[in-house]
Amino acid sequence: MSVIKIWVYETRWIIEEFHKAWKSGCSVEARRLQKPKNLERFVVTSAHIAVRLLQLRCLAYQNPERPCDEVLGQDEWQCLYATTNPTSSNPREPPTLQWAMRTIAKLGGWRNTKRNGRIGWMSLWKGWFRFQERLVAWKSAKRFHHIE
Repeated sequence: MSVIKIWVYETRWIIEEFHKAWKSGCSVEARRLQKPKNLERFVVTSAHIAVRLLQLRCLAYQNPERPCDEVLGQDEWQCLYATTNPTSSNPREPPTLQWAMRTIAKLGGWRNTKRNGRIGWMSLWKGWFRFQERLVAWKSAKRFHHIE
């Protein structure tokens, strides 16, 4: 029984971080969704995004030099690199997790200054949505031009 209590206590922080990420980004209390089915769809979709952002942030802080393809797909990291480094050609190997997290946060308005400190959830959410807009355009351009 005490082993279970210790495990629950040790994992509590990740649950709290998930809820912080989820509430920061989706503002479910501010949504005025009339139908329960719409609310359910919104909650499920936003929870999925919160999990991806939590995964990115946790892994980037634990293993900053690991490749970002542990969290982002090939199209995702290539799009992120190409649209934030327009004068450089895409690298053959994926950049680091730290690079991916910082780049997404910068899209959301985060600036790497001593005053700002750690990357906040709002910066990650805003950056994620801006990144997703770029990704849609990236995939459309690839499909239109038959690029591999």
